[in-house]
Amino acid sequence: MTIFWYDRPQFYNGEPEIEWFENLQTVFDESHVLDGMPGKNITMARRKDKEWFVGMLTNNDGSDETLDCSFLDKNQTYLASIYTDGGEEVKTKTRVKCSYVLVGAEDVIKFTLKPRGGAAVRLVPVTEKEAKAYKKYGGESF
Repeated sequence: MTIFWYDRPQFYNGEPEIEWFENLQTVFDESHVLDGMPGKNITMARRKDKEWFVGMLTNNDGSDETLDCSFLDKNQTYLASIYTDGGEEVKTKTRVKCSYVLVGAEDVIKFTLKPRGGAAVRLVPVTEKEAKAYKKYGGESF
């Protein structure tokens, strides 16, 4: 099943973040609240087969958040497809920034969430060959 939020087909303009919705599952094998405080933030991870889908939301003030990847399988490399509020630097109608980095269970990904903002992350296991097309997460904030 595919979910689209653009209301009507004519509102879709090839935005790259649509891949999140093309891949998002509707039934999951496992769900975890990784972090959260009422009125401040929430980070939730849901797994379907070997893929993880993470959602983060913050309050009206914005916040610095982290995603501790220790819930991922050890000794496995994942491609993290990261979708964040991109602001003026992103020239699409929706202004969603799409970033792609390799992560493992030892990584803690940093986020600077804008007020009333959030992030979505899809984590997919990759082979050594597939991983060559991407860079390893280097500690930057998204």
